[in-house]
Amino acid sequence: MITETVAGICTLIIALLVMFFGNMLFSCAAAEVMVLMAH
Repeated sequence: MITETVAGICTLIIALLVMFFGNMLFSCAAAEVMVLMAH
């Protein structure tokens, strides 16, 4: 029971981290594209 809860929490944290870094990388890529398009 406890291991299942820990696994669920770990999975949730990993999913949040992946979403966070994914958004960060997407924002950086979008900013670079906008800069390239502006020039």
